[in-house]
Amino acid sequence: MLYQQAPQSSQPFVVTVIKEPVPHTTIMDVIFGSMALTAVLVAAALVLGGLLAVVLIRWNRSHPSGLGHMPSVSPLVAPRADRSSSPTR
Repeated sequence: MLYQQAPQSSQPFVVTVIKEPVPHTTIMDVIFGSMALTAVLVAAALVLGGLLAVVLIRWNRSHPSGLGHMPSVSPLVAPRADRSSSPTR
């Protein structure tokens, strides 16, 4: 194990640390960043909502409702006369 040592200089040396300028964050940077994040989230929600709608519509069309299914609970859909348990007028 033979190591050679570098010759030592008798003169001192000075190290100067130069800091890089740090960009300041302004209120406009924060507003722009939050609006960009909101736009990305809204776009993702629209795409995923559209995909879910397509899947549900296709599934609903391929599985027509039969007599074994529960009736609609929507107030906008009138019950059919053949499924209605209420007396007729």
